[in-house]
Amino acid sequence: MDFPSYIDIIARSAPADWNVESGPLFFQPAPGPSSSHDAHVSTHAFVMAYRRDLCITMAYGMPCSAPVPTGFAERFPNPNGSTRYLDFFFNSALVFREILISVDGEQGILPIPNPGPTAPYEAPRRKCAIARLVHQITNPMRDFDDYFTYANIKAIDEYWPL
Repeated sequence: MDFPSYIDIIARSAPADWNVESGPLFFQPAPGPSSSHDAHVSTHAFVMAYRRDLCITMAYGMPCSAPVPTGFAERFPNPNGSTRYLDFFFNSALVFREILISVDGEQGILPIPNPGPTAPYEAPRRKCAIARLVHQITNPMRDFDDYFTYANIKAIDEYWPL
């Protein structure tokens, strides 16, 4: 399978196509009590396996230090926003990593828009589709379209990922 086909399968899938487990889920050994390493271990909150091909998996929720675009999270009722990793795996090998924005006190998940000075923000259509999928899987009681519209993001026909 080539990478564009892999991303297309994920972007075109529905939440019901995924088996989801929530965490904390570890992908690295946690340091023991006698270890000199930092005891703080960041983990993903969700691991998702594609039911039609179990070689395709994703993990979401590990905190990321990338900044939220200025003024982006402040638009929501709860102005707290953070960035989170979405990791893509094939046969348990990490093949791609994307950063998503968690907004409104962790209730909404949105794509990071392309760099640009003004709204409407723009983001590639496939990137938006994957952010929608992760939002629907992890926050099924919240409407992605409401968050997408409120954030003033516009999906554009741009090849992604590069």
